Amino acid sequence: MVAEWNVKTRIEQLTQRTWPVEPFDSFRTTIPQPPLEQQDLHIDAYTRLQYNFDDFYNFLDGVAEMVNEQARKPQEELDDF
Repeated sequence: MVAEWNVKTRIEQLTQRTWPVEPFDSFRTTIPQPPLEQQDLHIDAYTRLQYNFDDFYNFLDGVAEMVNEQARKPQEELDDF
């Protein structure tokens, strides 16, 4: 017996796979990896991905500053009054 609120968890536990799932589950294929020979090259390459958001940030900062200037005008007019 399993409580109703625990049924989903119990079913997941009972049906959990203990082997890796293949991309196409119905095909059990293995691709042999031949050993490297003299003319073969093995190259490991890594890329460091960086983004530069300075221009986008400056644009948004300029828009925010314009909005803030417009929002301050009524208060400045009241202060001058």
